[in-house]
Amino acid sequence: MFGAGGLGRETLLLLDALNARSVQPEYRMLGFVVEEKYYRKNAFVGGYPVLGTEEWLFANKDNVVCTCAIGIPEARARIQRKLIGGGGGDKFCVPRSPFSEGA
Repeated sequence: MFGAGGLGRETLLLLDALNARSVQPEYRMLGFVVEEKYYRKNAFVGGYPVLGTEEWLFANKDNVVCTCAIGIPEARARIQRKLIGGGGGDKFCVPRSPFSEGA
């Protein structure tokens, strides 16, 4: 999941709740990906590791699916452009906000 702030932690709670309702969990959370300025080696959020930055995501794009859990529309739009432009394409789930133009 890209983003380990408030929306990322709330999304993690949702994934955990969805998985708890299934005999066979549908989602496997590997950890969080964050921007360089927020990355701290060996950090954990909600019991999951902060795996790295978008560089980690691009290096592992053939093995992961990622959603962008950034709550600030302008920041989300900037990160989504970076993920799509960096070769992620449709491998990364980048939902657009219906509430903010360009987000």
